[in-house]
Amino acid sequence: MRLAAFCLLFSLPLTKSLSQEAGGSAAAVINPGISWSIGNKPLEFGQHLRAVTEITGAPLSKDLVLGCGKDGLLIYVCTGKDDCHVPVCSKRAKDVKIQQFDFATGTRKDIESVDAATGYFKRQSKMLAVLAVRGDADMNAAVLLDNGAGVHLGPAMKRVLEGQYCFRLTTLPAGSSATTRNFTLNWDRGVESEGIVSLPGLKPGIYSVEKGTPGNEASCSFDADALPAWVLVVPDAQFAKVDADWRSYSAKLNEIEDSGASPSVMATLRRAALSYLADSLVGR
Repeated sequence: MRLAAFCLLFSLPLTKSLSQEAGGSAAAVINPGISWSIGNKPLEFGQHLRAVTEITGAPLSKDLVLGCGKDGLLIYVCTGKDDCHVPVCSKRAKDVKIQQFDFATGTRKDIESVDAATGYFKRQSKMLAVLAVRGDADMNAAVLLDNGAGVHLGPAMKRVLEGQYCFRLTTLPAGSSATTRNFTLNWDRGVESEGIVSLPGLKPGIYSVEKGTPGNEASCSFDADALPAWVLVVPDAQFAKVDADWRSYSAKLNEIEDSGASPSVMATLRRAALSYLADSLVGR
């Protein structure tokens, strides 16, 4: 199956950290989920919430993701037969399944130094909703090494079938000021499993990457409904640590996915994790 997505525009500014909000905020709504509200008003992407706020979910409400500062990201699913009620960033509530994805790892202890919600909103200015599961030919979120040989695209190609492809790499946030790099790759794991591509002058950071089908005269055809993968390009000197953190995060994310989290939640969590790592790069 192909992966499709739709985005709803959100016009409020999303670049402030939680501590910068007037009066202080306890959380930011990273994914408003399904059927979650405050006082009968549906939650909105990017909305900032105070600690005294109580969120209500109808029976079977799901996919709510809150950015909760040093506690990382909290995911909520209402499991009862009646409405459920959750205080903002609570880790326990009646008839509510709550999962936590924090940013502490064996090599990373300064988890309060970077605001995961702020980093995500800098790059994702529209609500993300995934409408289908990923197929075997889709690219995946990944941390990519950029060394003297080039950018190692292989980690983002785990599900991609071998063959000739063209790609579009776009700086984030997307928009009128974004820049793109186009390139081709003959993907053959038996010949070169790292998928090394020469992209001189590419700066470290997060990019969206789209895979297309080469056409005549260097043209490239992209699926307009496919959701681009996010990748974090990291220089050689910092790669080992960032890659170790990403592997640790991926293990946690896989546990959340195996527990039944939706594709929309998983795409959101992976993008937030890459944003966190990008904003903690030295010299970014």
